[in-house]
Amino acid sequence: MVKINSIQEIIGTDVLDHLGLVAATIDKLGISKQIDKLIPMTKRANTTMGQRATAMILNGLGFIDDRLYMFPKFLENKPVTKLFGENLKASDFNDDALGRFLDEVHTYGETKLYSEIALPIALRYKLLNKSAHFDTTSLSVYGDYDTDIVDDITTKDRTLELPSNVQPDYGHAKNKRVDLKQMTLLLATTGSSGFPVWMESHSGNTSDKKTLEESAQRMQKFCKALQSAPSLLYVGDSAMYANCVKHGNDLLWLSRVPENMNLSKGLLLRTDITWTELSDGYKMYPIEKEYGKVKQRWVLIYSEHAYIKEIATLDRNISKEFEEINKTLWHMSNSLFGCTKDIDNQIRKIEKKLKYHQIKYTVAEVVKYANKGRPKKGETPEKVEYQLNATLIRNELAIANMKLTKGRFILATGCSVGLMSTIPNENDFKEMILLHIKILMA
Repeated sequence: MVKINSIQEIIGTDVLDHLGLVAATIDKLGISKQIDKLIPMTKRANTTMGQRATAMILNGLGFIDDRLYMFPKFLENKPVTKLFGENLKASDFNDDALGRFLDEVHTYGETKLYSEIALPIALRYKLLNKSAHFDTTSLSVYGDYDTDIVDDITTKDRTLELPSNVQPDYGHAKNKRVDLKQMTLLLATTGSSGFPVWMESHSGNTSDKKTLEESAQRMQKFCKALQSAPSLLYVGDSAMYANCVKHGNDLLWLSRVPENMNLSKGLLLRTDITWTELSDGYKMYPIEKEYGKVKQRWVLIYSEHAYIKEIATLDRNISKEFEEINKTLWHMSNSLFGCTKDIDNQIRKIEKKLKYHQIKYTVAEVVKYANKGRPKKGETPEKVEYQLNATLIRNELAIANMKLTKGRFILATGCSVGLMSTIPNENDFKEMILLHIKILMA
């Protein structure tokens, strides 16, 4: 954007780039006005809370990583009045203004504010699908934080029942930065565009098994307060399953079943299955099961694409195990042991790690005499040691069972409020199953 004075001289330039489109979209969705309505200014200031939020969104989508105190520098070559309104300048968006906005958001409640902005937008533009998919990610946090500090700030809406002492902490780092503390971010998305309609922040060591189903219950309670919001199917991975079975009586849920359960292992290994063909290389086999004293509808899914990938991975893992264990056995066979019990103990330790192989071995005596050469008749050995002779062979039965489960997984939903009560015919049932397969496989 070029600035020209009254005598047609260029006096400066501003860089708009893509930020004009972002600002126009924010204005069209009414995000800034909604924030001003929910968090009005209590003191006189040059900028409103909505304008500060808009500035932070533009910064976040500006492909940079500047700290808050650098924010005026980010805006110094931008057309501030075009983006935010008249009589504003870059210095109005300093770290004090943005920091106070973040404090107000925290006091109001991050989840409450987000949902009161996102859900009306989803309803207005018909972005809500019949389901909401829940998942979490971790965000690394730099700096030293005291996790013993308890945060007493609570939201205005106690129906959300969110934890009030969310803190950075060490946990399962999905980005492999185990050296850093982290926060956990939970999102619920809906529709083909993956529109995020629900957001929660949790401590860095929070388990998905605890948060996913509880978050679905909170979102359902919030949606019921909005009379125009439809009933949703809440979808999550296997971490969500146990709590859905235990507490999800009034929740319309769909979850992947953990594969380490005896009940699911038996279904994954079945060969007498009459498959129902789906599109894109998928097949399904619906069946009713009872787990945790709750009747459910399970759907066994087979994916041709997943099978090919998983078989290739299995073959690599078999070869890797053979090479590693064979090397260990070679070193053991070139060592001498004081007794056979030591060899047996070492072999048992190795066998506990084996998934695809078995060890067959014999032990030979190695007799040592005090003098070199052939021992004299009747000469007593100085000591007797033992040497391992081991062979590593493929465990064909275990490998065959593993191959049988590849490309397969199980989806489950409660029968009382489950899929079959909401899907009018078989074609719609197939279509919904296929949709959620793709979501959970993403």
